Amino acid sequence: MRRSGYVVKRLAVAPQAVATIRRNALAQARAPAAPAWRKWLGLEKNLKEGVDGGPHGRLLIPLAPDDDGVGDVLTKALAAVGTDAVTDAGLSEDALLVELSVLAVLPRAAAQPPHLDVLPRDGLAMATLFVPLQDVCASNGATVLYPAPPAEVQKRRDWARLHKDDDPRTYAPDGAEDISDAATIQAEATGLLPPVASPWSKFSPSDLGLGAPACLEMSVGDVALMDYRCFHNGGANASEDLRCVMYATFSTEGDHHSYSLESKAQTRRLGEFLSAARPKPKPRT
Repeated sequence: MRRSGYVVKRLAVAPQAVATIRRNALAQARAPAAPAWRKWLGLEKNLKEGVDGGPHGRLLIPLAPDDDGVGDVLTKALAAVGTDAVTDAGLSEDALLVELSVLAVLPRAAAQPPHLDVLPRDGLAMATLFVPLQDVCASNGATVLYPAPPAEVQKRRDWARLHKDDDPRTYAPDGAEDISDAATIQAEATGLLPPVASPWSKFSPSDLGLGAPACLEMSVGDVALMDYRCFHNGGANASEDLRCVMYATFSTEGDHHSYSLESKAQTRRLGEFLSAARPKPKPRT
């Protein structure tokens, strides 16, 4: 984790459990009520065949920890990742669950450019747990990671100077800052701050100390934990099928801009899931 920014564990969760999450999430996307985040981004319209990824070919389907099977999968995934990786990411048991969604990538969706979801800054620790809901490979747009020690990435640039209006968030999935970008227009129309430019457009991979890109091919049941300072991008989905992944982000700070959990709902802590994963002591006889 400290060397590359991510760790992968194979066969950590039951395939049947992730199949249930996938089925329920897609059923939710097909429901008449549009997710609240679509209103936030000015995307209020009817869903097409239940799944509509807006301008970027990607749909976020909010989850809750108490949804069918979600908490159990999180618990088993974190148990497999282990406390050492969590600690390497700078997280303690007090870290808050600030994002929990299924990301559905539509057939023929384009690849994203490499980016960070949130720009690094002192005092912030954050990591995202990825649980693929079907086998993922290069052809259906598996996530691409750029290995590098997260602490080194943070030290190589004055990231604070890249924050737009003192805001560290990246709203646009493509990381664009051009004023004609769809995400910028939608953000401004709904009163949100415009997206932060992807540092990738400002610095070369060698400037950032990044290693060669690694395609994160995973089977159902595999899980991965990624430090928020790890550059990554979603690949192009060249297949005719949806690619779905559940992801959960834990942070040392609450009140996080989230597409799934309102600030007041960001109350669940990492320790709840880690403690549930610990073996229970045997009763004395």
